[in-house]
Amino acid sequence: MSEGQLPAYVDTRRAFLQDAEASGSVALSRLPRLLEILVNDAAVIEAQLRFTLSKEGERQITGSITMTGEVPCQRCLEPVTAELAEQLSLVLVDSESAAATLKPDWDPWVSEEYKLQLADIVEEQLLLALPSVNFHEDRQCIENLGYEQAELPVGEGAGGAGAGDNPFAVLKALKDDNG
Repeated sequence: MSEGQLPAYVDTRRAFLQDAEASGSVALSRLPRLLEILVNDAAVIEAQLRFTLSKEGERQITGSITMTGEVPCQRCLEPVTAELAEQLSLVLVDSESAAATLKPDWDPWVSEEYKLQLADIVEEQLLLALPSVNFHEDRQCIENLGYEQAELPVGEGAGGAGAGDNPFAVLKALKDDNG
């Protein structure tokens, strides 16, 4: 997307009036909450943001954020790659009460500061986009842990096809073997 770093901030007094754009990569050191979730610091994050004024005077932030990084699998705790591509539709507002009046297509970003910290926006949007549970495909977790999946027994009295509808047939077979 870009060769440079995303600027640290934009001045909201000028950015929206000038239809400014900011794009670049984002260093993980600027995203401490996201870094806590990732397995390592090898993630690649790119952002492209545009600041415009709507006809109604709303200060709109649109653009996209992409991330490729490794998060822990919730099944085996081994790294699993997370690839995110998030589209932004934010409106900069000064208060929570102003946020309540927005159209449903827009999400509020509440800030009273003139310096809008871009890393904060990127981090928050990535945290919202990350799945709450990350995991490998079933078979891959079994292989990562070095387990062998047991074959299900088939046959009479072993809970297989010959067991009928009785869920206790396996217990009966065990009792008969021990008795």
